[in-house]
Amino acid sequence: MILGGYVIDADLQRHQIPAVTDLNDSIVDENLLNLKEGNGVLGLRIQPEPETGPYELMLYADEGNLLLMLNEMDEDGDTNVRTLTVSGVENELMSILGESYPAKAVTRDFELVSSIFKDFLHAGNISTDVMS
Repeated sequence: MILGGYVIDADLQRHQIPAVTDLNDSIVDENLLNLKEGNGVLGLRIQPEPETGPYELMLYADEGNLLLMLNEMDEDGDTNVRTLTVSGVENELMSILGESYPAKAVTRDFELVSSIFKDFLHAGNISTDVMS
């Protein structure tokens, strides 16, 4: 797997996160902490990419609002995207890094995000009970 992304600082300058291939839980946590209350993107990608199934977990962070997207390839070659479904949230849109997404797919639970990243690192997938 490979981990990489970028952080946007207070002056709206983009700082690349160096790509890391020798991954463990500590490295994942260290990189996630850069986005806990900030802005940016962090991705964890399976290398080489499988022909079918999950291949990439992306985190989009905007001031503590965290959007996870699990990209997977189906047997027909189409890409599907799985997200969180947070219960008790209104069915409205919210802005993450200038784009609109369903508020039900956004969480502020950093521990949940960390757990999902580690699950993907170790298993290469996320349960459909967690992300659908």
